[in-house]
Amino acid sequence: NTKSNYIVFVKSTPLISNEGFEQILNSATDWSSSGTNVLVDSSQKHSGLKSLKIFKGGYVLQRPNDLKGADGKTFTLNLWAKNSSALRIGNKVGVQGSTSWSLPKERSINFTGISDQWKQFNITITLPSTDADTDYHVVLGTESTNLGTIWFDDVSLV
Repeated sequence: NTKSNYIVFVKSTPLISNEGFEQILNSATDWSSSGTNVLVDSSQKHSGLKSLKIFKGGYVLQRPNDLKGADGKTFTLNLWAKNSSALRIGNKVGVQGSTSWSLPKERSINFTGISDQWKQFNITITLPSTDADTDYHVVLGTESTNLGTIWFDDVSLV
């Protein structure tokens, strides 16, 4: 009697596309951009060859398919970030709803301790089961009053 052991590797599809910003931003397949003050930067990166550079009111957003109708579910948004020394408080990073386009504090990342060195940040988010939103977006951006620059890399949502 012979028993066989099998190891099965299952590659899951990431909830975030182009999470390392290795490709040019493409609103049809991954990140939609404000068009200004946002660029893929090959001079700064946490891993891979590129990162996302945002300054003075720029933003990108992505609507992961698995967040559609995900009320009541819990997700963790992870990312690596660094900034220029002139960056002010006022980043808009987190998960927002498409109905109100608001970014509640409980769904946004606190960037305490951000510096000119790469640092990992994350937030665990439970989408409200009573929310009027039926569609959510991951948003990375800055307020228009920011004077500095922020870079993002290796963004994931699990």
